[in-house]
Amino acid sequence: MDPRRLFPHTSTTQATLRRRCPLLQHFLCCLVADLEEMESNSEKLTIHSLPLADSEIGKLAAWLETEDANFQSVDNFHICQNTAQLATICSTLVKEIMRNTEPSPSQNRVSAMKFDRPAVIPAQDGWIVDVIPVKITEGSIKMAEQPLAVGQYARLARSVEVTGGFFAVLLLSELAR
Repeated sequence: MDPRRLFPHTSTTQATLRRRCPLLQHFLCCLVADLEEMESNSEKLTIHSLPLADSEIGKLAAWLETEDANFQSVDNFHICQNTAQLATICSTLVKEIMRNTEPSPSQNRVSAMKFDRPAVIPAQDGWIVDVIPVKITEGSIKMAEQPLAVGQYARLARSVEVTGGFFAVLLLSELAR
């Protein structure tokens, strides 16, 4: 991006800026790169509030910490293996989120993960991934550099990076074609 777009009243060209003020030029280049990255990240996800009561989220979080959830380490990810019971426990949550999904998905899958290091959550073309944090275990949650809290969920259209320590339910939905 041309620095003149950020400062339209400046008639100085980029070459003159480089010669006269390399620090300002460096700052503008870094700022522009960050702005472009933020714009591309914001297209990858949207954040919504959950319409559920805190008690329902609390019950789900408590269950995820039990042995019944049966978390196993798969490729450095901690994944809930008891998806049948998870689907039963999350049925109200899934129904509420599906009310906000257009077009209606042709199929859904529910999973749960425990994040304890930065990771990339993949999303395939034709699918959306709703990431629903239910318990923060360490620090704060950021998805594509946007903060996310319990009581919210992020809808991913593309793969994004997530940081923080937390338990999350992932709802994968194939969009009807």
